[in-house]
Amino acid sequence: MFSFLKKKVVTEVEIKAIADGKVIPIENVPDNMFAQKLLGDGVGFVFEGNKIYAPCNCEITMIADTLHAFGLKAENGAELLLHVGLDTVNLNGKGLSAKVKAGQTVKAGQELLEIDRAFMAENNVELATPLILTNPDEYSMEKVKTDCDITKNDTVLLIKKL
Repeated sequence: MFSFLKKKVVTEVEIKAIADGKVIPIENVPDNMFAQKLLGDGVGFVFEGNKIYAPCNCEITMIADTLHAFGLKAENGAELLLHVGLDTVNLNGKGLSAKVKAGQTVKAGQELLEIDRAFMAENNVELATPLILTNPDEYSMEKVKTDCDITKNDTVLLIKKL
């Protein structure tokens, strides 16, 4: 009785691509911190366009003051770090425009960030973007797509609570 009042427990989430482009193995991200999985395992994106989208329904737990990194908490509790480009921290937010705020809940595919591609090109900024699972002791991660072309609607990871 009243089963409709019970909140559905989400144990597995599909992680979508953050934009159209390519998904690459994390080991191929041109930064040793990510390539050697020092911050965790995941995938990298080499994307087209100037927008980055939420990879799943999630809460924005953190946005760096420099707008280069987002902390995301998926519906199943998995914690993700989206690190936009490499050495973008040195830009102090220039060329980046956040479309969400910390504490906000977003849907998969919702715009998170807009990037000024011309500014990035002028400053020789590498935009390879890692997405990593930061609490792997509690979750299993299956890489569904890697090293291939993708669209923002493609599932690239499945993350399941252990």
